[in-house]
Amino acid sequence: MRESIVVIILFFVCTLSKSFVHSNQETSKNVTSKPTFVTFPLVWQKSPRVKLLEMGVHPNVIQSLFKTHTKSEIEKKGKGPVKNDTVQLFKYLDNEFFARVYLGHPGKPFNLVLDTTWGDSFVPSVRCPETNIACLNKNKYDHDISSMYVNPNKTFNVSGMTGDLAMDLLHLGHVNVTNFTFAEIDYVPKSMLFNKADGILGMAFKELNSYNSLPFFYRLTELNPQMNKVFSFYFNRDTSTKKGGTLAIGMVQTKHYNEPLNYFKVTSNSYWQLKMDKVILEERKKKNDTLCAAGCNALFDTGSTTIGVPASDLKEINKITRATEFLHSGRFSVDCKTIHQLPSIHFIFGGIEHSLKGKEYVQNLDVGPLHLCVTAFLPSPLPGTWTIGGTFLYRHYSVFDLDKRQIGLAKSRL
Repeated sequence: MRESIVVIILFFVCTLSKSFVHSNQETSKNVTSKPTFVTFPLVWQKSPRVKLLEMGVHPNVIQSLFKTHTKSEIEKKGKGPVKNDTVQLFKYLDNEFFARVYLGHPGKPFNLVLDTTWGDSFVPSVRCPETNIACLNKNKYDHDISSMYVNPNKTFNVSGMTGDLAMDLLHLGHVNVTNFTFAEIDYVPKSMLFNKADGILGMAFKELNSYNSLPFFYRLTELNPQMNKVFSFYFNRDTSTKKGGTLAIGMVQTKHYNEPLNYFKVTSNSYWQLKMDKVILEERKKKNDTLCAAGCNALFDTGSTTIGVPASDLKEINKITRATEFLHSGRFSVDCKTIHQLPSIHFIFGGIEHSLKGKEYVQNLDVGPLHLCVTAFLPSPLPGTWTIGGTFLYRHYSVFDLDKRQIGLAKSRL
């Protein structure tokens, strides 16, 4: 255990040395611009879990650091102008995709996860004490140095994070969002210790907002009524690059998917959730196995790369794929030699199949002298609900239509 703690400390020190270059030119853009579409790059990095496993930290230690959310915690999340824009997404290890956002005036850079299960947005505050080590390697917000800061005089307390609300300028891509409400938190939970992202930009419905203010996308389109109320994600599956993909706001990028693009009605007032007809495991030389046979909920979660599965269905998947839990880590591994023999998994929405091959839901890991192949399937935190994260979204271009309350899915182009 002592050796594991030493490794964790060394990893933590290494993360302090990592930084991102920020162009001063971006923060000086006209704050009165009114775009109608925006595209943003995403950044990708390996997940903290994977990095610690590769460094030899025991899974039990990792599991204690990365506690999953309970159902109650998830429910608490609510949680001549240009017409659109795109933003590059960045990726960190295997499960963090984030965008570069600037808060305040002058703008300070933050790496924020774009999460469709959160109605709230938050970043660490400069008031976060040094004793809270999860704060130390984060970019921190200081409202005292922003000329556009407004104090809403409200406190924030959600999922173990505490702090105060702030209203300030948010700059993303080529757009500015004035009087955007977010939380500046003074306590960061230990589960975020090794996350490269500083916080979350909530992309859920306003019903999940904990403090009765407008989430990012609502506020953006309120300021830019000419903008179509849609945003879409393209995730880059190439692990040799940190280019994570693109978030497009106010538009759909046809270059990133193959037709057809099918739309399905959202079935929840709060979540980006669809009714899934069933899930089929396509076994060779055997009849197919059907999960979720009577239909079930599928909650789309862009803040995760895993797929959450109800207990009984997860047991069946592990049985068919012969996956076993790796040292009580909450992750399940399969024989690497069998990846190309694993069944394809078909997710059926509105009678239309959206499929993953075995190699698309298995991740290769080197853990010390061991080489592991770990599946993307985890126990779902919500009974009877599948949570559809990046493993599915890597393969499928996704469109979130706020006005029509629908999700569009198409096969992503490589």
